[in-house]
Amino acid sequence: MMRNRYLHPGPQAMLAVLCLLAAAPCRGAAGTAAGGSLSIGYDSFIDRFTILEDDTTDTVQELHLSIDNSLAWKGRSLRLAFNNNFRIGNQTLADNLFTSFTAGTGSPTTLELRNITTYRHYLEGSDYEFGNDYAQSNTSLKVARRLSPGLRVAARGRMEFVDYSDRTDFDYDYRYADGGLELEAGSYFGRFARLAASAGHREAPDTTALNYDRFLADMEFHLVPAENYILEVSASGDRRSYDTVVERSVWYVYSQAGLAFDSGAAAGYSLKLESELYLYDRPSTTFFDTHFIRGGFRVSTSASARWSVFAEPRYARMFCDKYAEERYQESSIVLGIDLPGAADYWLSLSWEPGRRNYAREDNEIYSDFYFNRLNLSGTAAGPGGLSFTLFVMHDPEKHARRDDDFSMTMVSAALTKRF
Repeated sequence: MMRNRYLHPGPQAMLAVLCLLAAAPCRGAAGTAAGGSLSIGYDSFIDRFTILEDDTTDTVQELHLSIDNSLAWKGRSLRLAFNNNFRIGNQTLADNLFTSFTAGTGSPTTLELRNITTYRHYLEGSDYEFGNDYAQSNTSLKVARRLSPGLRVAARGRMEFVDYSDRTDFDYDYRYADGGLELEAGSYFGRFARLAASAGHREAPDTTALNYDRFLADMEFHLVPAENYILEVSASGDRRSYDTVVERSVWYVYSQAGLAFDSGAAAGYSLKLESELYLYDRPSTTFFDTHFIRGGFRVSTSASARWSVFAEPRYARMFCDKYAEERYQESSIVLGIDLPGAADYWLSLSWEPGRRNYAREDNEIYSDFYFNRLNLSGTAAGPGGLSFTLFVMHDPEKHARRDDDFSMTMVSAALTKRF
């Protein structure tokens, strides 16, 4: 079996466009709005693991400056919006341009055309081990028709173009396009149903073995079985049929169900179940069938509108008929606190201690381990259009075999001035 144990930060391929909109805000005719922001930020990625009893650390730290500009125009039935974010740091240079056009606002038939174009360049001497300049353009088109107050139908299409500076085993140019239909009924915050299906094709000119035909289908239902109860069920299927490498052809099926109870009092309860299934046409030592399931029951309580606490015990299992080494069960509990803080600030903190046990005792690939997953995110507003955002994620694993010990830490912080 092939073991993909350690994940390193790496780029996604994108299409190069460097377009910086005017940095100063402007005031035009009615229906026109413009603005922007200037940010200084810090990102850190730390990966710690052990190789031959030697502790090893991969670290990427980046200090960056970014400027964001937006321009929007709104007419009686037309809308046009632009947003550009340009960022330069000591590791990379990047630019993101978002364009949106909407026609038929307020009428039964609407058309939405959107494009996101991004470019990233890795500076010489960058700490990114697999840094590879890339560019990507994603364009989507949606034509929707309201058949009645509670019924909508839409046709969707998407195109994606990717270009890497260098061709590697993991980075390759490709072109992708898909299209399909969706049907929605009801209100998303009450009784709601959605059905969608689409078909697509990806072409990799320099790597034809990675060409595939794709079929996607998904459904989503929101039901109200009784007063104060909400039941949500969703499922999606993703079929990829590769042109030449048969063992890659796969069905990926993800489904989840959740039941929430809100009495209107301080306490709330919710049950969530989720499932991930991979079924390969021709399983191999690299691509093999797996089935992951997880369930959790959350209890939350709040003494005021400004804070709430919650606890969620979880249990998960991984099934694999072909390889006993892959099977495991995992138990944990998520403890957290949320501070909405109105418009001034918000903070979310969670801690998830737990343990994973593998079914096979003489497992040469994996070992049992304890984990402590910590997540913190928040933002605070200051005077004069200033704001501070912070994200911290720390995921250490303490294994039965010391050589398997592993931890990953991510930190992202930014100070932003809006104008």
